Amino acid sequence: MLTSTRGAYRVGALIGDGQYGSVYECIGPFDQAYALKMFRPANRHYDTVKQEWAAEMKRLESFRHPNIVYIHDAFEVNHLFYIALEKCDTSLRAAMVRPFPDEVLFEHGRQLVMALAYLHDNGLVHSDLHGANVL
Repeated sequence: MLTSTRGAYRVGALIGDGQYGSVYECIGPFDQAYALKMFRPANRHYDTVKQEWAAEMKRLESFRHPNIVYIHDAFEVNHLFYIALEKCDTSLRAAMVRPFPDEVLFEHGRQLVMALAYLHDNGLVHSDLHGANVL
């Protein structure tokens, strides 16, 4: 159980793992499902990890777009940094068990391009775009 100023988070199963952190399913305040991103120190200095967490939090808080996940909370517990994000049902990678009908493929592509255009228009290049990060 993790606690922030907004409430308690019950951490569940691992959703994804990357070089600098992990993402877990969790149940937060009001029994709402979240994706909880934990920034892992990975033999890096505390201040470095804290700066990366603060930068990601600031980026996510400043972007409001229907095709970009929403940040609900950010907090530190025992020198680890967390961001509670909107939980999406599935990733593009998981959904690609068989080819999409053309209209579904075009709609997914349209929404992805709209999100990327929004980010680029706001001076950000997504540096880790792949099927598991398209939700």
